Amino acid sequence: MSENKNDLPAKKRSFYKPGIVSLLKTILSLFVFIAVDYFIFKSWGAVCLLVSVILIHESGHFVAMKIFGYKHIKMMFVPFVGAYVSGEASHFSKSKKIIMLLAGPVPGVITGMVLLFFYRQNFDQYYYLAALAFLLLNGFNLLPVTPLDGGQIIETLFVRSGLVIQFICLLLALAILLYSIYMFKLWLLIVVA
Repeated sequence: MSENKNDLPAKKRSFYKPGIVSLLKTILSLFVFIAVDYFIFKSWGAVCLLVSVILIHESGHFVAMKIFGYKHIKMMFVPFVGAYVSGEASHFSKSKKIIMLLAGPVPGVITGMVLLFFYRQNFDQYYYLAALAFLLLNGFNLLPVTPLDGGQIIETLFVRSGLVIQFICLLLALAILLYSIYMFKLWLLIVVA
């Protein structure tokens, strides 16, 4: 005699599958993120660009986690912060973790470089702004400060001396940022510094 699904106790029956719930949370967080960003920027173009940069970045982490067998992978958008992907690693390997951490910013930097190339071909301001967004946000994410990808890479490589190296790298990155602001007349970025 086969067991009917309706005969199972309520605990064994599950209307919601964890993957679907996770996807719905991601979509809901994306809509909240878009609403908050539109309230701030008042421009659908700026919101679409920002969401594209973040989505490409986080999708890189997501795909790498899938390839390396992470479980319970989720992507969440957080207004005023950006987004993050989380998951549980079945086995930990430094090299796989570093590849997973680089899988976010590397596609974004490559996309930014391609957009910069297109800008150089026809000097369309859209390409320049998009390239700048991709390069700045992904470059920022490579800063050696936890919880950014760069900080997590430093922590993974140098478990014991990670904080000292992060501090030295942070000072170096700050010096480069200030120099870039001065050289390229990006005075608005002084707020970031």
